[in-house]
Amino acid sequence: ASWPSGLLGGGRSRTRKERPEAPMMLRTRLRGQACALRQALRTVQRLGVPLNATLVTSAGEIPRGTSRRVSSSSPELDGGATEDESGSAYLRRDCGQPTSFSHPKLIDEGFLVPGISREEFESRRRKLRSLLKTDEVVLLLAAPEQFVAGVVPYPYRPDPDLHYLTGVQQKQIHCIITPTEYVMLLPTETPESIAWHGRTMHKAAATNYFGADDVFLVGTRAAADFVAATLNKASRVYATVAHAQSERLSLMFTEPIRRASSEGRLEHLSSLTHHLRWRKSPAEISLMKRAVEATIAGFQACIRRSTRPDGYNENELAATFEHTCRLRGAQRLSFPSVVGAAERACVVHYSRNDCDVQQGDLQLMDAGCEKDSYVSDVTRTWPVNGVLTTPQRDLYEIVYQAHQACLEAARPGTSLHDLHNISVTVMAEGLCALGIIQGSPHAAIQTGKYRQFYPHALGHWLGMDTHDCASISQRSPMEPGCVITIEPGLYIQPDAADVPEKYRGIGIRLEDDVLITTHTPSVLSKTIPVAPGEVEAFVRDIKPHL
Repeated sequence: ASWPSGLLGGGRSRTRKERPEAPMMLRTRLRGQACALRQALRTVQRLGVPLNATLVTSAGEIPRGTSRRVSSSSPELDGGATEDESGSAYLRRDCGQPTSFSHPKLIDEGFLVPGISREEFESRRRKLRSLLKTDEVVLLLAAPEQFVAGVVPYPYRPDPDLHYLTGVQQKQIHCIITPTEYVMLLPTETPESIAWHGRTMHKAAATNYFGADDVFLVGTRAAADFVAATLNKASRVYATVAHAQSERLSLMFTEPIRRASSEGRLEHLSSLTHHLRWRKSPAEISLMKRAVEATIAGFQACIRRSTRPDGYNENELAATFEHTCRLRGAQRLSFPSVVGAAERACVVHYSRNDCDVQQGDLQLMDAGCEKDSYVSDVTRTWPVNGVLTTPQRDLYEIVYQAHQACLEAARPGTSLHDLHNISVTVMAEGLCALGIIQGSPHAAIQTGKYRQFYPHALGHWLGMDTHDCASISQRSPMEPGCVITIEPGLYIQPDAADVPEKYRGIGIRLEDDVLITTHTPSVLSKTIPVAPGEVEAFVRDIKPHL
């Protein structure tokens, strides 16, 4: 078959010595031409021109059957690529986020973002479409920006659902997915926006690289008409409701969303996406392992720093952890690090991290990082002098036994709720044996007395968020590909008058990131020891921080 003149290379002949286009380059070029043809067709239909007529544009006559590319000077292509950018030039310049062209050392050819291929993103959208009825629509709204003092933006973190389905990592880009179409809505660039915030994605990148079927610029009449028509006729609109209520959301979205809500057609997007995100693909598991590897390095650096004979401040460990993770490619922390020593370890979400630590103290550290959109969440508790006291060891053994019992039971078909119940049984038995709780373990469970010392759940789903896929019940049977945390803990408050004094002010939590497989679970964070004797040896043997 012969290609129409200009479709592949603007009509330019190619010498024998020229390098043929790579398959990816050819595909991106064809996607750009297809989008241009759709835009031209939309213009023709809006103007009421018969499809067998000759269309006269600023680029000249376009007779029926001609495949000439629509000029970038057309109002429909404002902000799009120029003719010179029909290949890969538009990807080599900044388009708001790294690409395989602009950052070849970071992103391999055929991948949209580090570790995730274009084909995987396309597969995710196909799975999403399979859940939609013919007249249902998914509205992917960008996460609102957060600002310091209302002016300076914090580093942007994309909405996990939008990123999961599109690969888009930048602000102010929204998408609409229907059973037949994938449309991007891009911000309009101006000299002022470029000067203050830098470049953003342009139409050529949206279609040729990210695979959008069509593109509109937010703020234009065409975009407003498309959004209104698409959302108003949909029998159900799936969206992130919290983003839909943002005061910074463009007016072109607010009225159709308000109408869908008032008519009972607005649904939480998580009811679809969390089921897709719950089980991780091999590529996602690989990315989560990388995040855990950076976290392990951070913990090792912190344990080493904690061996200083003159003591240290909790903030030093928090800073050391973040520094180490960022040096290994992490974009941010998963959450504010919990670095609580001595009695401060009894505060589950302790975040002050401002107290001095001395030899003989017990250090609890709960920390994680986000690397390439996937997170880790690990907790260890260790004696800074490398030796557990007898009361510390008594409580540590209980937590460790609960940790191991839950890990042994973490199999397909078991739920997080089941694991939590296992941990409660082990904790209650241990607390009663030490005399911290009076009476039988059964009574401690029935009355809820154990919650005074074990107030949180055993674990949670893990993935693109620390508490990932929150709409998935903890009673759901786990399946291969799920990643969870196992994090039992005991906290004996310093003012617990009904507890033997030797146990007061001790807090211990042990947390691992665990991949559910068809057989034995895989502990992603196993490099950092958890057994009491191994922890003591690890602290004693690690090279001291000088």
